[in-house]
Amino acid sequence: MTEDGSDTLPDNKLFDLYEQYIGEPDAQTDVYLGFGLFFIGVALAVIAAVTFIGGVTAFGYREGSYFVFANAAFVAALLSLPLLLQASTYCCRSNRRQCSRQRLAS
Repeated sequence: MTEDGSDTLPDNKLFDLYEQYIGEPDAQTDVYLGFGLFFIGVALAVIAAVTFIGGVTAFGYREGSYFVFANAAFVAALLSLPLLLQASTYCCRSNRRQCSRQRLAS
């Protein structure tokens, strides 16, 4: 249900992409939470890679303040993986319900 009380979902590109690749969303939160978690996970992975490469180029491998950058990159990478996995399971959970409904209907 949307904020105005109707059962229709907004008509925008994000919902179109969700319907095209995953299926019909049950609610707006399926779309926004799934895509939000995914993009946050990708951003953290990119930040981890840039931080690690920046630390290596600035200080050399395993010298000086390299470990400050390596630890920050490690934490960002460790946070990105669970977010990406959670986003994929959250997005696909709607698809599993549709598949089970189709099996029951047949």
